[in-house]
Amino acid sequence: MSDVIKNKWSWAIGLLLCVFCAWTGIEAQTPTTDLTTHAPTVTPPSGGVFHWYSSASPSIGTQVANPTAVLPGVYYGAYYFSSSNCYSAVTPLRVATNTCAATTVNLNDFIDNAVTLPANTELRFHSASPVSDANRMTGTAITAASAGTFFISYYNTAGACYTA
Repeated sequence: MSDVIKNKWSWAIGLLLCVFCAWTGIEAQTPTTDLTTHAPTVTPPSGGVFHWYSSASPSIGTQVANPTAVLPGVYYGAYYFSSSNCYSAVTPLRVATNTCAATTVNLNDFIDNAVTLPANTELRFHSASPVSDANRMTGTAITAASAGTFFISYYNTAGACYTA
């Protein structure tokens, strides 16, 4: 399991692509996505309830009211523990969309370049979770990605493994 992310879920980019971009005489609507399809599938920690938030600092006021239909943006998943009124660490999920009439995007465009990578690591894209060499994306799979959910990981080059 050394080559698999060990946390319960990983950072992901959910990508929506414009299917019909022609002028129809009405204002085009931005597509929405269902965050509930990206929630952890593992047993929640004791007393924890998973929610999506619009801020990296989760609170009742930043909980996403309708996670089944969100617009492009960054959302943060966390467990809420009502007995202690506290939250787990958050995991971000970026919902992105293309600019019509393009049907693909470069996934690199959605990475925050201000973040410094940990020493001896590379940022890698994957088509599934848990991440592994088998589902690693390269070349045009990254630079011309179509609709889908993509996972980002750090690969530790010194230890030859994926890190949480």
